[in-house]
Amino acid sequence: FSINSGAQNNSVVQLTTVGYNTAAGMRPQWWSQVDTVQSKLRDPWTGELDPRVEIKHPAGALGVDGRTLHYSQWKYKTLADDIPITKSQEMRLIEAEVAWRKNDLATAVAIMDSLRAKVGLSPLPDPAGNANTVFQYLLSERFATMFMEGQRLADLYRFNLIASDLGSGRLEKFPISQTEALNNANIGDVISQRCAPIS
Repeated sequence: FSINSGAQNNSVVQLTTVGYNTAAGMRPQWWSQVDTVQSKLRDPWTGELDPRVEIKHPAGALGVDGRTLHYSQWKYKTLADDIPITKSQEMRLIEAEVAWRKNDLATAVAIMDSLRAKVGLSPLPDPAGNANTVFQYLLSERFATMFMEGQRLADLYRFNLIASDLGSGRLEKFPISQTEALNNANIGDVISQRCAPIS
């Protein structure tokens, strides 16, 4: 991203950030865990401030509707801040997920603990051999590690958690953009069928 032109601006900052357009913000389920002085979310397992999840809420800040409290993402603060497409921490979490799927819970937790240590967080509590607990750790660590990087919806979808976490009847994937639909020969027939005049 860049401030060279409006088209190059970080749109996450434009839409969600205090000081810009507060059209979107953090879901209410997180509000009680935000330390509004330090502008960070508390880790759900240790209560420590998580430097990976920065959320800002000036006292009484409201969203664009003038009624809803606005808890702003604070990871990206300027229109030129870049958002990673992928990074080494995500690769390590993929390894942790593979270990969890193989029921190698100790390895899965060890990988997650090594990532947590690098940002100053304590190890996860001992899961006592419970695979579901390790799965909850994995979801939580993916959320924190890739906060605001566009991965959460895909995670909820692939683990079949959209209805339970976001509510039933919601879209499960982002729609294809009109530009993609019109310029991708592999999906052109679908679009032409949708747009064909009714006879």
